[in-house]
Amino acid sequence: MLGGLPADGASLQQHRMNYCNAGATICSSCICKDLHDYALLVSPHILCLGCRWARRRLLYWQASCCQLFAALPILSAVKLATWNVNSIRARLERLLAWLEKHQPDVLCLQELKATDEDFPGEAIAEAGYHAAVHGQKAYNGVAILSKTEPAKVECGIKDRVKDPQARLISADVGGMRVMSAYVPNGAEVGSEKYAYKLDWMRRLRKHLDGHYSPTDRVVLCGDFNVAVDDKDVARPEEWQDTVLCHSDVRDALEKVRGWGFTDVFRKHHPEGGIYSWWDYRMLAFPRNDGLRLDHIFATEPLAERCSLAEVDRDERKGKKPSDHAPVVAVFDD
Repeated sequence: MLGGLPADGASLQQHRMNYCNAGATICSSCICKDLHDYALLVSPHILCLGCRWARRRLLYWQASCCQLFAALPILSAVKLATWNVNSIRARLERLLAWLEKHQPDVLCLQELKATDEDFPGEAIAEAGYHAAVHGQKAYNGVAILSKTEPAKVECGIKDRVKDPQARLISADVGGMRVMSAYVPNGAEVGSEKYAYKLDWMRRLRKHLDGHYSPTDRVVLCGDFNVAVDDKDVARPEEWQDTVLCHSDVRDALEKVRGWGFTDVFRKHHPEGGIYSWWDYRMLAFPRNDGLRLDHIFATEPLAERCSLAEVDRDERKGKKPSDHAPVVAVFDD
């Protein structure tokens, strides 16, 4: 009962004492507690001055609480996935079928290879999803698909570097800050593209330092083009000195993860041996000669709620697949 609130009860008793002692006429609704509770909200005209004062206090308290709870993020169970589709237009049919089958709440996409104008937004909308897109012609491109409309969409790393490559998009979805990232491949160790890869991850870490806190609900996911350690590589001796496994890029990735993230897939699969990328060449997929390059990193408020993480290896099979498989995580409410 509203009248049972401590502040209201105290004010009611006090006003009875004050106004009765002063000889004022107390309203009849004060005699009956239930009637008084009703009058507080719907019939203030039958209340005496003291009860009207109590009513104003109560309504102010209610309004303040409504504003407080409206400002808090509401987190229900969220199924989130990340997938490098290696061309959104080439993989559209498979993407739509995957959305219909798995119904993720949020899907982060990388390597769209399409501009914002060429992105198949109408088909995505017909599938029941909003799309925040940061596209680029022929190369790169990232997006966030979500069942609820994303808010506070930002494209790129927020620094003073003029970087034309579309590799990061961020948005508020489902009570969390979601970041879809496509880390540069790096081409060859020692090349300019390799230096750009290392610098991009350095900039990403600085972006996190300047805009977020590890206590926030943040998910950073995507194709990082780095295997965390040898557990994520089928044949580590063949990859150890490459741009995907070199100690330099692993150190750079660890600086990003160490900002305040948990690798939620590793949390559920500490043994390793599960991969998300297989080269199109040399029968890599049938031989399971893969690497785990696609990651979902979450801050502790979310990581502790992560009840499942898996790779949908079946999506790498069949006609015209991407060379990456989707990685999926579920965050409980």
